[in-house]
Amino acid sequence: MNDTPDFIAQKQVEIVLNKPISQRLQLLSDTIEHGRQLARNRLLKQNPNLSAPELMGQLIRAYYGDLFNAAQLTDIDRQLTQKLVIG
Repeated sequence: MNDTPDFIAQKQVEIVLNKPISQRLQLLSDTIEHGRQLARNRLLKQNPNLSAPELMGQLIRAYYGDLFNAAQLTDIDRQLTQKLVIG
């Protein structure tokens, strides 16, 4: 979806590029965190009873699932459960 006219998008890019690097990095960090929160909220809305380890496993699958095979994902789930439950 692109509902922003090109000239406005270009102006937005100019505004960001004129900011100091520290502000640009903070904007990037905030954007990434916002995306993570949206993903967490979507997963919890679809599966409201997910435990913390299950939620983390689902997030890993959403972001990195194509990088791991089924056995690796099962091992990740096991490790998450041990780490998040034990501490």
